[in-house]
Amino acid sequence: MNDNFIEAVKKSNKSQYKIAKESGVPFSTINALFNRKQSVNNCATVTILRLSAVIGEDFFCLLDPYPLLDNTCGEYKGIKYTWKNCDESMQLNFDYNGEHVVIDTGLKLNLPSKQSEYPTIAEWNIDRFLQEKRFEAYAKELSNVRE
Repeated sequence: MNDNFIEAVKKSNKSQYKIAKESGVPFSTINALFNRKQSVNNCATVTILRLSAVIGEDFFCLLDPYPLLDNTCGEYKGIKYTWKNCDESMQLNFDYNGEHVVIDTGLKLNLPSKQSEYPTIAEWNIDRFLQEKRFEAYAKELSNVRE
């Protein structure tokens, strides 16, 4: 926990006291983060913004990786889907014509900076699945015509 934050503080060559003074974040908060008594992911956004400005690291680089998609849901083209984190890879789960479909995307989307891509990844995978189903139906039609 807080590995990215701790490494960034060390890399900055600034003391916790100096970071507190320059950022306006209480020393007790910085010390709790540094000693893993408080999770950096549970801090207020403004706290992380202030720390990132003083430490000189990107906002997201201070946060711990977390599978943000896990158990999140959405709907696309009438298909309700749920993301599941499985073996460090994100899986898209949905039902289609009574069949439970699991698409292992192979993606390791653990960083918050990727959050804006999530809806398009779900939509792309569902579109690809529906296209495969259309090809299967078309191939079946062709085989029936030839017989």
